[in-house]
Amino acid sequence: CHLPVVVVSANAHQGYEELQGGSFAIVDVLQKPIDQAQLLEAVGRAVRQKVVNTPRILHVEDDPDILQVVATILRDVAIVCPAATMQEASQILRQERFDLVILDLNMPDGSGLHLLPHLNCNGEPVPVVVFSAQEVGLEIAQQVTAALVKSRTSNQELLDTIKALISPGATA
Repeated sequence: CHLPVVVVSANAHQGYEELQGGSFAIVDVLQKPIDQAQLLEAVGRAVRQKVVNTPRILHVEDDPDILQVVATILRDVAIVCPAATMQEASQILRQERFDLVILDLNMPDGSGLHLLPHLNCNGEPVPVVVFSAQEVGLEIAQQVTAALVKSRTSNQELLDTIKALISPGATA
């Protein structure tokens, strides 16, 4: 129901009326023969609309297999931006804003904890899910939104945790 739709039809007006009132996110209705500029504009609006509404997650992790698995798990709920080093994560955070950060604590070039002071958006803290090999202590757990141990967390539990945190009105 959230997928932007561009209707292309020989009888566009009738097609639009049939879809009106349904649960479709209609961006535009185009009459055949198609005007290429109009089609490009409609598709551009649809893509921008989808990207704007899709949460963005920074995943700080040095294991490419885990990056791939998590990106696959989250492909339908968020745009996942990977960072394989602390330096890369810091650079990305200076340039972009995220709705959530998934953080491995043991990175090859330092502790993921060093990113915590830099994780805010317009004065609001960005939710952080520690997803690491070891269990975290109470002091670290109090600084983040959630802490999960990789070997003890199912794909579904990871997905459910992240969906709860990026959904509007969710409580941690």
